[in-house]
Amino acid sequence: MPDPELPEPSPPLRLAAASAARPEPPQLPPPLVALRDALAPLGVDPFSASQALLQRLGDARTVGLLGHGETAHAAGKLLARVLEAGAPRFAKSVAERADDSAGRLAIVRATGALRFGELLVAQGVVAPRRLEAALEAQKQSGRRIGEELVAQGHIAAREVAEALWLQHKLNAAAAALGAIVGAMAADPKLRLVQRKS
Repeated sequence: MPDPELPEPSPPLRLAAASAARPEPPQLPPPLVALRDALAPLGVDPFSASQALLQRLGDARTVGLLGHGETAHAAGKLLARVLEAGAPRFAKSVAERADDSAGRLAIVRATGALRFGELLVAQGVVAPRRLEAALEAQKQSGRRIGEELVAQGHIAAREVAEALWLQHKLNAAAAALGAIVGAMAADPKLRLVQRKS
């Protein structure tokens, strides 16, 4: 039975030649606008970025989590850092195999960004100094950072679950956006479009 928290699957994304007339980017909820705006300095096509963000992060649960405080702005900076750090590798991935989403996800993970602790700080769930103390304590306990923060009483298990969800969704978005960044580097005339089912 499908999980009611998950969005219905949407058509997969593919690369296509950009037409001369650019359509307006789709309407995005404010948290996704903040993410798209954080990618603007990288020169990411707003139409393609909007489609990728809407498809990967547009479900109600994710939009709600991104809408808390400054989470969307902080997550946008993390996404921009991932895309900038992995840009040459994304371009190589797209040139070698345009539909290799698993390869782009591996690039996202290899860049070391979207770390769980940084995401907790971005959400405003834990203060940076508490995260640093928990990272030190983690060396002795061997627990994961979320478990360590819960054991120390700094956050609730629910907050760990929410941050894990958001981390997973942001990694998927970074992989999709990596296709855009790679395509732009390989051929500026390409943009991301949805396949028709």
